[in-house]
Amino acid sequence: MKTVFSIFFAACFLLAGPNLLAQKKGSTLSSSTIKAPITKEKAKALAFGQELIKAYFDGNCQLVANSLASEVIAMESGQQFNITPQLKSDFCDENPIRSDIQVSYQMYLDSYKSEVMDKEEFAAKYPQRQQMYKLQAGDIFFNGANLLPKKQALFSASDMAMFILRPTANGFEIIAI
Repeated sequence: MKTVFSIFFAACFLLAGPNLLAQKKGSTLSSSTIKAPITKEKAKALAFGQELIKAYFDGNCQLVANSLASEVIAMESGQQFNITPQLKSDFCDENPIRSDIQVSYQMYLDSYKSEVMDKEEFAAKYPQRQQMYKLQAGDIFFNGANLLPKKQALFSASDMAMFILRPTANGFEIIAI
């Protein structure tokens, strides 16, 4: 079980972040490139994603672990993992926040600009990835790893600040990380 967890999170920590962030630098999505106003669902997803990020800073891994869908896709590889109670428990042993400096959620708010993309926006920006994740109508990509210029990175694994969220009856669940 620990091996499956290690493989899953090694892929997330080591592979997804650098590649997604490299793609991000190539074509930045900003309010100037998308003219559509933020929808109610995107606003809810943005708030939920920010709650997940705050949970990292608060040391509340259970909020993030309990938000994982029963099957989660590793964003880099597209490999699907069944999330077991043991994996959720093991998840709490990992934290993407840097431990070599003192950090706070307020520092995050001052240093990062979160963004959300619906299925169509995500497909336009990452067409191959959209197919890999099998996105459905209503799915929203939350990117909480947009470091502002001249700001210090607060994540040791910034890819863990990127989620694909799927609406549920009770809010959202993480289907890819």
